[in-house]
Amino acid sequence: MFRQTLAICLALAPLSAAAQEGEMSWQTYSYQPSEPGDVGLSAVYGLPESDFALVSAQCRLGETGPVIVADMETDVSGQTTEGTPVLVEFEGLGGGLPVVSGRIQGLGAEIGIQGVRIEAPVDDRLWAHIAAADPIRYRLRATPPRGWMQIPGDPGTTLSDFVAQCAAAGAAPAEPAPATDTVATDAGCDRLAEARSIEGGNAREVLVVNNSGSDRGVVWIDENGDEVSMGTLPAGATGTLDTKTGHVWMFTDETGDCAAVFETGLTDQFVLAPATAAPAEPAPARVDTK
Repeated sequence: MFRQTLAICLALAPLSAAAQEGEMSWQTYSYQPSEPGDVGLSAVYGLPESDFALVSAQCRLGETGPVIVADMETDVSGQTTEGTPVLVEFEGLGGGLPVVSGRIQGLGAEIGIQGVRIEAPVDDRLWAHIAAADPIRYRLRATPPRGWMQIPGDPGTTLSDFVAQCAAAGAAPAEPAPATDTVATDAGCDRLAEARSIEGGNAREVLVVNNSGSDRGVVWIDENGDEVSMGTLPAGATGTLDTKTGHVWMFTDETGDCAAVFETGLTDQFVLAPATAAPAEPAPARVDTK
């Protein structure tokens, strides 16, 4: 079944006087889908009949079920690289909520979101808190601790109805998604010095196919950037990584040098391909002296 994705975007526009007076609300919209996976449903938290919004939610179709993909405004001071893996802490009125893995989003953007992008299932209690009128707060897990940001709940049924419609769209029959194989030789080795695994991700099994023609060492890069040897994958063999989203793996050649780097995401298979041979130099021209 296709996975359904619900994307939330939090704009970085300054709060107007009307917004500060509590006139913001949840609204839903339907529109003509413009790309594959889009089901034409959205929800916005902002000022009615205006372009000002703090939250913009879009329902999309994915591979394994309903998911929320959220871009969220938060304090990202000290972060310098777009897409850096991070952890985001959440708290609600009913107690602690799960720590969610995410990535830095929108660094240096003058318009739009500067914060984090996270993923969580539509039925996750994180989203249920908001749809049930319970505010939640969140922050980037960092040292020193960052200030909390808050998302208001929906006192009506607008948001809960939207989530239900999005979930129903995900239950509709769909053709199988194309294979998500990732093929790489030395991909990512130039980023190895900055590579770090992040904890708190969802468990995944990734099939690794060694089509490189040589044995490949399997190395986990831990959260401190240290290399932990996990064995060897022989040439032509297939193995399974028991890993988590956000974990980083390196595959080494016969000399122990990096041959490929893989970061666990939604891909179910990773193929180690042969290294591309350097083009041969042309033979010197033959000169006939007769």
